Amino acid sequence: MQEARNEKELARQLLAHGKAPSFERKKSALLANIESDNTFKSIATEWHNSKKSTWSKKYADEVVTIFNRDIFAFIGNEAINKIKPLEMLTVLKGIESRGAL
Repeated sequence: MQEARNEKELARQLLAHGKAPSFERKKSALLANIESDNTFKSIATEWHNSKKSTWSKKYADEVVTIFNRDIFAFIGNEAINKIKPLEMLTVLKGIESRGAL
C-alpha cells in the first residue's frame, strides 16, 4: 500500500515538472536494460563474435578460454563505463603473474 502511495506521489511530482510518468518509467526501464547489456562480458563477447570469422577455430577458442579464465570472473559483470584503470591493471597483473603476458 505504501509503495502505491509513493508511486502516486512520484507521478504527481513528475507531472508538476512537465514530465509524463509513463514515459519516465519506460525510459528508466530502457536505461536499466542498456546498462545490463553494457557489461564488459557482453561487449567482449560481441567483439569476439565479430572477429572469430577471421581467426582459426583454435585461436578463437583460446581467446574465449582466456576471457573466461582470466577476465570475466573479475570484471565480466561490470558495466564497461564503470571499470576503473586500477581494476583493469589488477586483472592484467594477475595474468602477468601466471606468466601469460
